[in-house]
Amino acid sequence: SDSRKEIIESEDSRLVIGELESETVINEQEEISKADMKSVESIADILDFDKKQPIRLTPEKMEKVKNYWKERYVNRKDNLHTDLIRGYREWGSWRPYTEEKFRSVGVPVEYALLALPESSWKVDARSRKGAVGPYQFMPRTAASLKLKMNQVIDERRDPVKSAEACALVLKELHRASGDWNVALSGYNGGEAWRFIKTAKNKGQATNYDNFLIYLEENLNKIKNNLNSDKKFSHLPRAVKRKIFAQNIQGLSENLNYPPKFHAVKELVKEGQIHEQKS
Repeated sequence: SDSRKEIIESEDSRLVIGELESETVINEQEEISKADMKSVESIADILDFDKKQPIRLTPEKMEKVKNYWKERYVNRKDNLHTDLIRGYREWGSWRPYTEEKFRSVGVPVEYALLALPESSWKVDARSRKGAVGPYQFMPRTAASLKLKMNQVIDERRDPVKSAEACALVLKELHRASGDWNVALSGYNGGEAWRFIKTAKNKGQATNYDNFLIYLEENLNKIKNNLNSDKKFSHLPRAVKRKIFAQNIQGLSENLNYPPKFHAVKELVKEGQIHEQKS
């Protein structure tokens, strides 16, 4: 609706950013399962966490991260595969309506796919921290986007209204950064917000290349701090791997999210995920 568009087009849109930023930072630190931690440990391996040279987030490295997610999504023994197949099939019934909301807001319709890495298109999905619906909104963010929540109704579960809310957030993130990959990362992680603020304060471009440099610096700080501890240096590699993963979990979703989204998008484009309800 026009009223929701006004949220993004007015100065009040800063409220959306503030609410989403504060809540995603909480999620990063508190919402991590054993399965999530295993993926962070795998990303640690891709980053060559135990090599002497600094971590570099090169295009080749980010391609490896994307391919890691593609491999998991096509692995029939992985729950991610089952969830993606089911979610893409169920989304078919809603696809025209969700894509139209993204189109009407002015966001490329491909980003309607975001519900798949977010919730596997489970309209009743609820995270341990309280994010709800196919596009996973926390209460304060949802309220700032005028989604109704009371004892009778929770519009975060409404496929069409939550799709519009997602599109509005992505539009605001893109307006702030000028880059869709930074917008994707910001949708699910606080580091993108901090990067945008830091880069603008320094007069730097807020593009994805600079964001990766920003993440590199933070990853290397963690790596260097761990390696400066003599006790850490004498630990077995497997233990170091777990400790490093625990320390980067706050950065991992920021790093993972664009490659994870592009993994899903490529699998759809390649026809590996294709069955949909009409």
